[in-house]
Amino acid sequence: MTTPPNLSGQKKTILVVDDDDDIRNLLTFQLKRAGYEVTCVSNGFSALNAIKSQPFDLLITDAMMPQMSGYDLVHVVRTAGILTPVMMLTALHTEQDALMAFRNGVDHFENKPYTVGPLLANVSRLLSENLELQAAGVPALPTPAPGLRAGLIGNLPSGNSGLPGLDRVLGGNWPPGSNILVIGEFGSGKSTFGRRFLVEGLRNGEPGMMITVDDNPVSIRNELNSLSGGKLDQYEQSGKFRLVDTSSWSSGVTAVHERFAISGRLELTGLAGAIIDAGSELGQTTSTRSGGRRVLDSITSLFVYFDLPSVQRFLLQLARTATSYGQVSTLFLLERGAVDERTLSNLKYFMDGIFEFRAESRLEMRVANLKWQEHSKDWFPLEYSFK
Repeated sequence: MTTPPNLSGQKKTILVVDDDDDIRNLLTFQLKRAGYEVTCVSNGFSALNAIKSQPFDLLITDAMMPQMSGYDLVHVVRTAGILTPVMMLTALHTEQDALMAFRNGVDHFENKPYTVGPLLANVSRLLSENLELQAAGVPALPTPAPGLRAGLIGNLPSGNSGLPGLDRVLGGNWPPGSNILVIGEFGSGKSTFGRRFLVEGLRNGEPGMMITVDDNPVSIRNELNSLSGGKLDQYEQSGKFRLVDTSSWSSGVTAVHERFAISGRLELTGLAGAIIDAGSELGQTTSTRSGGRRVLDSITSLFVYFDLPSVQRFLLQLARTATSYGQVSTLFLLERGAVDERTLSNLKYFMDGIFEFRAESRLEMRVANLKWQEHSKDWFPLEYSFK
């Protein structure tokens, strides 16, 4: 198979991103045999560095990868204004997976295991369509300019965390739609951070949802009201704040006063339904896409009440709504030691970042992992930007 020349008369260049060595090597071999020039990398960060150094005619990426998912990679590339055609090659098969891919800027969604003939045909089609765009004057392959991540990270829309030390580590880049796992022992400050993060969003006009599993909703409301300067009722009446109460069920309270509360037998489908109902009033839906923030405080008890696969499936589905609901950032709070290392690794796989808290001589936190940028992993003391 002979590939059509690009505008410079050279071979078409393809960047392959996949964390599976066998698939990456096989695909690279098949593409090179078909006449393409191929660069292959194993993760999203390496892909960003490759794109920073040279333009490519096509990007082929897996969806689920550690450190940075294919969805995140494409989102960052598109946010930077790079229109290079993208094929997502993944074992995910559902309509929701494909819809999320297209919403992030993927041009073609291909399933694993793939058949080489149809895959190469789709590669050729995407390259031909891109060549037509370039011939029409559309700048689909800009050469990245020098600078922070060549614009791949620095231009992301951002939101403040309400924690100056954390904002310094993040360099001001907190992409909306991030799913963050917050880990720490009891009393280490993670719940306080979650509530301040939510109030910071409310103060900036973002819709906010508190989902309480372990803490009393009355005490949570009191703290949120204090942190917001007595404006919680105002936020709620204006449709900016909603609270989902699972805590009353778990603690055996019979007189439930919250509108969005789980009573009777708790099922994860019921909890998901309450989150959807509350979110619809905030505009956190696929049609309204108002974005905002959510805090799930905490997920620890869910692992006690339900079997592991059900909890993981529920949390994954909740994380996946981040993009489709208009970039909703969600904090998932977890007590340190509540799950084994294997379960923790599974949770980290679909999170965009991991924040760790500890209480030693003072309350401290650190950013243990981020998918969207490099960062310091040093511990720093907790300090907040408002009282």
